[in-house]
Amino acid sequence: MLKRRLDRRQIVGIVIMLKNYLKVTLRNLIRHRIYSIISIIGLGVGIACCLLIFLYVQDELSFDTFHTSADRIYRVLQLEEGTADGFAATPNLLAGELKANFPEIEAAVRFDNTQNTVKYQDQSFSESIALTDPEFFSVFSFPLIQGNPQSVLSDPSSVVMTSQMVEKYFPNEDPIGKPISILLGDAFMDFTVSGIIEEAPNNSSIQYSLIISIEHLKQLYPERLLNSWNIILFPTFLQLIPGTSVPEFETKLVDFCDRMFVQQELGFPRRLELQPLTDIHLNPDLGGISVPAANPIYSYILSAIAIAILLIACINFMSLAVGRSSSRAREVGLRKVLGAQRSQLMRQFWGESLLLSVAALILGIVLVEVFMPTFNNLAEKELTFSLFSNQLLIPALIVLTCLTAFVAGIYPALLLSRLMPVDTFRGNTRLGGKNRLIQALVVLQFAISIFLIACTFIIASQINFVRDQQLGYNKDFAITLPTQTDGEEAANLVTRFRYEMTNHPDVIDVAGHAYSFGDSWLYIGYQQGEGTTVLIGEDITSPGYPEQIEGPEGFYYMNWVDEHFIPTMEMNIIKGRNFSEEFPSDKADAVIINQTAAEMFGWDDPIGQQLPGGISEASVIGVVEDFHFYPLHRKIEPLVLHMSRNNFISSYSQIAIRINTEDMSSTLAMLEDVWSDVSNGMPFDYRFLDDRIAGQYAAEFRWRSIVQYSSVFTFLVACLGLFGLTSLAVAKRTREVGIRKVLGASIAGIVTMFSTDFAKLVLIANLIAWPIAYIVMNHWLSDFAYRTNLGITTFLLTGIIALVIAIFTVSIQAIKAAITNPVDSLRYE
Repeated sequence: MLKRRLDRRQIVGIVIMLKNYLKVTLRNLIRHRIYSIISIIGLGVGIACCLLIFLYVQDELSFDTFHTSADRIYRVLQLEEGTADGFAATPNLLAGELKANFPEIEAAVRFDNTQNTVKYQDQSFSESIALTDPEFFSVFSFPLIQGNPQSVLSDPSSVVMTSQMVEKYFPNEDPIGKPISILLGDAFMDFTVSGIIEEAPNNSSIQYSLIISIEHLKQLYPERLLNSWNIILFPTFLQLIPGTSVPEFETKLVDFCDRMFVQQELGFPRRLELQPLTDIHLNPDLGGISVPAANPIYSYILSAIAIAILLIACINFMSLAVGRSSSRAREVGLRKVLGAQRSQLMRQFWGESLLLSVAALILGIVLVEVFMPTFNNLAEKELTFSLFSNQLLIPALIVLTCLTAFVAGIYPALLLSRLMPVDTFRGNTRLGGKNRLIQALVVLQFAISIFLIACTFIIASQINFVRDQQLGYNKDFAITLPTQTDGEEAANLVTRFRYEMTNHPDVIDVAGHAYSFGDSWLYIGYQQGEGTTVLIGEDITSPGYPEQIEGPEGFYYMNWVDEHFIPTMEMNIIKGRNFSEEFPSDKADAVIINQTAAEMFGWDDPIGQQLPGGISEASVIGVVEDFHFYPLHRKIEPLVLHMSRNNFISSYSQIAIRINTEDMSSTLAMLEDVWSDVSNGMPFDYRFLDDRIAGQYAAEFRWRSIVQYSSVFTFLVACLGLFGLTSLAVAKRTREVGIRKVLGASIAGIVTMFSTDFAKLVLIANLIAWPIAYIVMNHWLSDFAYRTNLGITTFLLTGIIALVIAIFTVSIQAIKAAITNPVDSLRYE
């Protein structure tokens, strides 16, 4: 009974103590409400940034983890022997051979994606069509709304649609059993809807709209390409049986590679490796699938920015708390005289910090809701914020709030709790003013802000450099249009469309070509010596692939164009001639190369030379001036332009249109009408060429905006803290200001007195931030083969901006003190 009473007394005492802590905390926050508001706003912004970045990073790390068997699904990589260079596309034959030779493989799935026209009744749209094996639905966890996963693609004429496609083509009716037509190659084929599938999640590397059987590859590729081990076309996925050791399995693949690659004398020695499905999204060197792979460095950058903003907010909190310490010194001394222990005082100050952090958390959640759409636009995500739908969010918020409270309150709590009562009553507490820690914290937060501002200017400078760079062709007033067909039908379509545009004043020229700017052009590797030639394949744009093969081997890129391509793009022939209808043999026996190809082949006089490697018997008839067919991240590569399409993968899949008009809307309407007539109603899915080029630098534009917003936030939070510190400095020197005014000091002199101290700190921050920004941005610019110069002007400009804003912030409070009546100043305290 006695123990129970003591327990009750203790509980009552704890409640009273906590109630007292809360009353004192609220009283102090209200008494110093300006500084409390500054701290809450700063911490709120920092917490909001951390929450947004947490959602972003969580989304990036969660890619493809939702599949039930994600830990057993791998993408097959084809690498060059002895190197880490390679590509994720594989030959069509590989999946079947692997499944037949390795019992460890539970299923092998090929997955190809193409953009084709879909027709239903009088509707016609361009859609993304996925071609895959029937095992696709058992390997990957994409739920079917209707249909049997085991048989939904067993009939080659079956098609599976997403629910969004169902709403588009069959609103308010059951689509199962309904017919649609899909353009494959140069003809439409009839399909029957056999299933409805849910849309792929946003964090899936595999995306689809319509899914058909892989059997229809023969409508898209010549048979010899499908049966060749030299042609890489699309990724192959393996699902291994449970318990399979991946290293042991990869060891067995060595013998398979020797047998299938080396013994068949297929050129480059190759090996196969397995890449976990969950590693694909964050491995940009090997590329993504339907969604471009992301560079994990961007997640690190965003995380660093969020931490920097939160750190600046914590620094402001600490600086303001230390600055206010003199006004609370007597309170601490009195509490100690009345018996308060140091641990109790520390809990008191930590309690204040925690309460501020909770208030900041509420503000941060509101800011996240407000700025989520803007952040999604910047990050190109579809993130949502819900406290209860995300099981990691609430623990993350609790940890973030407690950590923020601890970091922001640790130093003020230690500093104030160690004061001696005698010193507090005598006024011997020199905690503010010239405190070196406060000065170091101010320098740190401004160094972070200046660093981000410098990064913003340099990224903007590189984007301007890219935009103004001469590309070797005219990207303005040019339109690209997919033919959405293949073979001779594509060539005939280009000819018919050009004929209709011949006499139109607003159209200068029309050209057909296989690959447009912004696409992946065909990569061809060759090996001479024994006459062996290797056609590597399309879509080899991965940074991990070697830019040049050493030794006797070589490579070049290839595009198929007609005789109108070079004049339509306004390129320059510097040697020889262009393709011409006056030379019928050009369609089979002629190529045009760029300057880089002539240099790589070692030809002083390229005209009449035959391409090495035996890939073609065509001879060079002209040399075109070098132009950038890839982004400026990469140097100009060797290029061959060909007219013949009989022995390769592509045809005229694109039309380029050079227009000359200011009335763009009426010209586009005219082009759409003519296109509809000559193509029998195919969609007019045009794009301006300059938009395609700009799309190559979407990541740079996005990160310029992100860093720009971040620099603004960090600088605002830093200036809020500087405003608060200036207020404290002015309050501590109120009498001094009054005396100086009585002795004749001017307003400008008093403002200069306050500004000089803080200006010195900002200058020191510049000296710290500049070399760090130079090193970081020089590394970022190294990804560009063509880049802007890092001059001193950019850094001086950032320094001047930071200094001017800092002085302006300080001057607001300094002027207020300088114009105060000296009598009022001398009466202060």
